[in-house]
Amino acid sequence: MLRNIPALGLTRELQVRCTNVVDAWADLVRVSGPYSMLVAGAATRSVPAVVGRLLRAASRRPFMDGRTVAELLIDGCDAAFTSTFDAPQYTEAQGRLVNAAMLYRRRQREFVEPLLGLMHVATRSDAEDIGRTVNDLRRDVRALRRQVEALSGRPV
Repeated sequence: MLRNIPALGLTRELQVRCTNVVDAWADLVRVSGPYSMLVAGAATRSVPAVVGRLLRAASRRPFMDGRTVAELLIDGCDAAFTSTFDAPQYTEAQGRLVNAAMLYRRRQREFVEPLLGLMHVATRSDAEDIGRTVNDLRRDVRALRRQVEALSGRPV
């Protein structure tokens, strides 16, 4: 889509990353349609399934408690959604959606990280680095405590 726009000037790399984000977003929107249609179809099929269960139960006993109604509702929805979730086309659509969402998040991060770096704002990578450093320091302090305890013969 946006690949046809030439990247020029000092912000060339940032512009390329921005077009990558937009392309990934467009792909995510494109693959979310078929997935949404499958889920909406299951929801549509669940209505008659629930109504049928409620009518059958009401013909046997006219007064039902809330728990019985909830169980019938869940059973009806479960039947409709399970058949959809077991279908190969759902698995394929869900896989495409998850892959597109992960690509979008990765491209978004690739775009935002350098942009925030230019503005001297801490990024997720910075926070992850700090977390790793803190864990390493904790590990070092524990090891030093053990050494001090071993040399002094008493707990520190």
